[in-house]
Amino acid sequence: MPKLSSFVIDGLLLFFYSADHAPPHFHASRPGEWEIRVFIDTTTVERLHYTLKYPRGAGCRPPFCASCVARHARTGPACSASGRRRCAVGSAGRTVMGLVTVVDAGLAPRPWLTLQSSLKVVRSSWDGVMNDANILVLTPASRLPSVTRLIRGAQRLGSLRGVLVETDVDPGMLPQVLDDCGVVTLTKLLAHSDFAVPKRVVDAWRLGAAGELIANAVALTDRLLVVSCALDRTDVPWTALPALATLSEGERAAFVVEEHGSFLHWPQADVHLDLDGLRVASSPARRRAAERLVRDHDAQLGAAIRSLREDAGLRQRDIQDLTERQLRRVEAGQVRPRVATYEALAAAHGLALADYLNAIADRAARGET
Repeated sequence: MPKLSSFVIDGLLLFFYSADHAPPHFHASRPGEWEIRVFIDTTTVERLHYTLKYPRGAGCRPPFCASCVARHARTGPACSASGRRRCAVGSAGRTVMGLVTVVDAGLAPRPWLTLQSSLKVVRSSWDGVMNDANILVLTPASRLPSVTRLIRGAQRLGSLRGVLVETDVDPGMLPQVLDDCGVVTLTKLLAHSDFAVPKRVVDAWRLGAAGELIANAVALTDRLLVVSCALDRTDVPWTALPALATLSEGERAAFVVEEHGSFLHWPQADVHLDLDGLRVASSPARRRAAERLVRDHDAQLGAAIRSLREDAGLRQRDIQDLTERQLRRVEAGQVRPRVATYEALAAAHGLALADYLNAIADRAARGET
């Protein structure tokens, strides 16, 4: 992977994930609105190669214009690139999941819960929303009986997306309260004492990103239990997270959930892990698929390096400071080039390093190998 100097785009959060499982990339996010993965090896000055992490279903697809991300940071979803579709990583992507009905059974209104184009907030007459397509219920445990009928009806109709229960009663009595209301077996139920959790979940549904963002997590003795904003569970054995292998049990529990649920952060080890990476770590099938993706990427990159060398009339033995065996392995996709490898190749082609990397990225992205 080429060396990347740090840089800033005003209005965006830019970051890497620890032990990431995909081809070399960084993440760019307008927090609470959208997040993309930008692939370094196949991005050129003219064309940004990226995929949307969220919101899903938006119209913008890679490759796209390199100025698009910076424009989003200033003005939101607009792109005037010739011959491209309108970029929709902002508001257009928020309606992908359909209208979300939030039933708020709290005694007082929540200041952050506002009416938006893809969000319907109901604080009374709950029976009238029984047939809505996507229902989220927010309730203190003490008021759970008042929404039990709605929960059971929405579950029966397949429209219940989740129940978030605030533990305003003795936590030791919560299982009895849930059992008494007949909802103890709900799979889409999350009890919480952190007021950030319901906001995170509602915002994720508003963005159409409930399956991509983290609602909450807990460190158990043998594993990490993670709950997405769609209230799906992912169990990850600690043995599957080598970046955390040296941490004590107490240090493993000392993580922070990013405000919008993009990742978990362990400050002690400075480790960041997102939900996609955690799912890969927990599933051998997902892990094999990710490994295939990386192998395909490395093979594509190696083929682009070989193609450019051959077009320049250079033999493998002509590259100073690289052995034929080293270059053969790079071009076969068996090893990923280091900075020194790229520098040697750029010099042999008579190009500045930046120009050489741009030429390789362009060929790899276009499949010209």
